[in-house]
Amino acid sequence: MRTHPTQSDPHSSTIPLLGHAQPVFGHAVLLYDGLCPLCHGCGRVLRHNVRRALLRFASLQDPLAQRILVRHGIDTHAPNPAVSVQSVVLIQSMNTPRESLYLRSDAILQSLRLLGDGWERCAQLLQWIPRPLRDGLYRCVARARRSLFGTYTVCPAPPPSYTDRFLHE
Repeated sequence: MRTHPTQSDPHSSTIPLLGHAQPVFGHAVLLYDGLCPLCHGCGRVLRHNVRRALLRFASLQDPLAQRILVRHGIDTHAPNPAVSVQSVVLIQSMNTPRESLYLRSDAILQSLRLLGDGWERCAQLLQWIPRPLRDGLYRCVARARRSLFGTYTVCPAPPPSYTDRFLHE
């Protein structure tokens, strides 16, 4: 699922980097469940393999993630929210007119494209699977991940060499 900002000026708010006051312009931003070891592990793979300039990270538990989602018309406090801690979110081209948001399996496919090489080809092949089937599989994994991998009580801190890639309020 791809959505676009709905406010008249969706880029009016500055999204700060952890420990910095600079806004994030043009980067991809991955919002993930910071309490999930599986999500954290996937984020670690992306952190180590995607070029530093391309990708930033934020926990869905952080108020910043909620603010980003609201910019896209997603209310996570609604009775049946489109996004919960069960959904990974990828925002492409943050704070630019081309900013767009991807949910669930579409977010995974876009993340694979950021890895490049064979992963990009894998994403192209998986794109042929209809979204309802991809998202159904995604939801099955999302429901089972905590019982299979456990949960953290607090979001793990990023290694010091990567703090510039993590966003928070």
